[in-house]
Amino acid sequence: MENLNNEKTNAKAMERLIAAAEAGEAEALYCLGFCYFRGDCVEQDYQEAAKWFYKAAEQGIDEAQYCLGLCYDNGYGVEEDKTEAVKWYRLAAEQGYKEAQCNLGVCYYTGQGIEKNYTEAVKWYRLAAEQSDANAQYNLGTCYEDGYGIEQDYSEAAKWYQLSSEQDFTKAHYRLGICYDKGHGVEEDKTKAARLFRIAAEQGYAPAQFILGKAYYLGNCVVKSNIKAKEWIEKAIKQDYNQALIFAEEHPDLFSPIQNTYNVSGDVIHDNHGIIAKDDAIVNRANVSDTETNFCPQCGQKVDAGDMFCRKCGRKLV
Repeated sequence: MENLNNEKTNAKAMERLIAAAEAGEAEALYCLGFCYFRGDCVEQDYQEAAKWFYKAAEQGIDEAQYCLGLCYDNGYGVEEDKTEAVKWYRLAAEQGYKEAQCNLGVCYYTGQGIEKNYTEAVKWYRLAAEQSDANAQYNLGTCYEDGYGIEQDYSEAAKWYQLSSEQDFTKAHYRLGICYDKGHGVEEDKTKAARLFRIAAEQGYAPAQFILGKAYYLGNCVVKSNIKAKEWIEKAIKQDYNQALIFAEEHPDLFSPIQNTYNVSGDVIHDNHGIIAKDDAIVNRANVSDTETNFCPQCGQKVDAGDMFCRKCGRKLV
């Protein structure tokens, strides 16, 4: 009976929302679009979502402008159009919407929908990061670490990774761990590094699982244990993490022979936001010992085995 009452309540609420949206009320337009996007109380329909987002975005609703940008960015309910995505992200970003500021920064960083400009990327990341956006704090940290769009500064990189890590951002745990492992911008502390790698590994991040496994194999700041080494590295292997696959082939003492397809897990180095959380992987940067180094065939930039895109020219590597 309670479920039936809830269904009736939800139905009446949707009737009111649809009526308000059809009357042109801006917030109702956005909320109805969001319901269609998520499939809340209605059948999920990205085309309907994009339609209502557009109506709300035209009235200046920053959330709707951001969501419409996501639709164009990912081809949700509309034909994918990175230039249109940038247009709507910018409108929301200029109103101070931090997720849009972060995503606009990613567009500038990768050159998707707009000419690549690292300085502009840093500008938008900073605006979002100063509003405590964990993605933007992480992305800004990578700019300081790599010296893209701003003078290289490991201390600033570690600062922004720390702020992002405090919000439990998985990749920030990992990159901050690298800072402590190498003494970049912070005093070298292998124990802190191992602790941060463990946090990221327990959250399912393959590069951290691999590095933690290597730490157990080497006895680096943890008690040496081949059993735990195998356990963590196998978790990374299950995600087709390339360095873990190579390690397993090179260490038959730990692993039975496996077929290595050399699939590279990873994504563009900078995270952007979506309506629905995504488990994206990034370039592997961690070193218990040095990682394999390759080069982009287009521009010659050094790339790591976990990179899907070149950080300099944006070329897709897989």
